[in-house]
Amino acid sequence: MSACVPSLAPDAALDNARMLAASGQLDEARAALISLDDAHPADARVAILAGEVATWRGDSDDGLVWMRRAAERAPGDPEPHLRAAYVLLVHAPGGAPDADAALVEAATALADAGGVESADYRACRGEAAWSEGNDDDAEEWFRGALELRPDCRWALQRLLQISASHGDAGEAERAELNERLSALIRDSRTGHGMENARMPVAFCGH
Repeated sequence: MSACVPSLAPDAALDNARMLAASGQLDEARAALISLDDAHPADARVAILAGEVATWRGDSDDGLVWMRRAAERAPGDPEPHLRAAYVLLVHAPGGAPDADAALVEAATALADAGGVESADYRACRGEAAWSEGNDDDAEEWFRGALELRPDCRWALQRLLQISASHGDAGEAERAELNERLSALIRDSRTGHGMENARMPVAFCGH
């Protein structure tokens, strides 16, 4: 007899929950995801999306619970840990970024990735440095994120802010960064741009 393999939620049901969230129907998206989670309690994708919706609803504590639940369901997958780090830095419970806790999540993600740094990992390190007022380290990490993923929106946004402190010397770079970020926003209105109502609960956007 073959072992019983936990079933995954239907892609159509997940897509429907994403569409509800994208259209601002967060309570409806939450209800749909809780129902999906009851039916498919081993699906990390459901937990990640539920964590995003909880964070967008302003409940970062619940968002972290869901992200950590996703990590339990997908051991060895760095994504839930990086998303938890994002919440701790950008939507932290209590309002103050928790860089120490976020760096623990980032270290776990790096270990799960076999020590291979991703753009999200580097942006996470940059955001942690930024939250502690270390612009030089933040700039180095964010530039590193762009080396791996030129369309990493969070890195572009933060580098734009950092370059503002360079005065006239940073004017040309600010213009370039602004154009790149504006082009990304024009190309995709899916909540990933800094002018949109919600950022994704990940550093570079997926």
